[in-house]
Amino acid sequence: MSKEELTIVIQGPINETSLSNIPNYKKFGKVIVSYWDTDEVFEKDPDVTYISNPLPPREEAHGILKDSTFYWAVCSTHYGVQASTTKYTIKVRSDEYFTDLNPFLDALSKTEDFVVCGSIFCRSGFEKPYHMGDHIFACKTTTMKSTYQELYDFQNGHKKIPDWARQGPNSAESILGRALANHGDLIKKDKGVEFLNKNEFARKAYPAAAMMIDAHVYLMSFFVVDVNSLGDYKIRWAYANLSWETLKGEKFINHHGINCDNDFSSYYQTLADWFASSALDSNHPFCIYTKEVAEQLSKIKVASGWNQDVLEWKQRFGIVGA
Repeated sequence: MSKEELTIVIQGPINETSLSNIPNYKKFGKVIVSYWDTDEVFEKDPDVTYISNPLPPREEAHGILKDSTFYWAVCSTHYGVQASTTKYTIKVRSDEYFTDLNPFLDALSKTEDFVVCGSIFCRSGFEKPYHMGDHIFACKTTTMKSTYQELYDFQNGHKKIPDWARQGPNSAESILGRALANHGDLIKKDKGVEFLNKNEFARKAYPAAAMMIDAHVYLMSFFVVDVNSLGDYKIRWAYANLSWETLKGEKFINHHGINCDNDFSSYYQTLADWFASSALDSNHPFCIYTKEVAEQLSKIKVASGWNQDVLEWKQRFGIVGA
């Protein structure tokens, strides 16, 4: 992948942690910094695009927890991503840095219809559908733009918020993950998604089937990169006031157990077993579709084996383009 195909968007309050890493980011593509006009004055790089906006009052936002920074993250990312003109965009936080983005570029070149996310707090589709790693992630710029435009419109009252996009019942990571899946090119090919999104009655009437399909869509939409493969880094968990920094000898381990795509994709086995053992006798289209997915997953389970390279069998079964 050439530098002309990629933009790195740094979002959040100005922070020396990411500013000092801009020379590294520039090795991989264009750089955009999206920040607030109340941030401290800082030295600007003439080769970087800087986008400044007023800090929006979150008490006026819709569908978010009032003490959450999710609304600010949506706004600052939206402003930055809209300025991206390359085929792909990587979103990173201003209080973190990663020196080597090559594993992301490699994954994007093989899985361009996917959202490629880091392993930071990523959770399995079986445990928590759509709970992606949102600290660093990448996808086609068109997908990221339409996703953040939708979330921006929801949270600013321009569009009615569906239940899945309300924070509180749903985590910020799950809301973002589902929005990205909804807008991704790969999932538009899956006939069940449109039905899921338009038929809330079916979701409530058949909650087990809905959970299974959500887990399937999540697994079919994301590829997970181990953040320990991204060179030196600093990772922040602001809520818990914790950080991991390689230069201090610290290593991030995801306590949810998803540290790479092998961990993430292994849940296909659990999901296939769950589908196979579920009593879905209804002739409702929702349950019929669920049965079809179950058959597909069972074939993958029998034919592929679970210990071989995950990307290889994802390609073989059409989950990822070869």
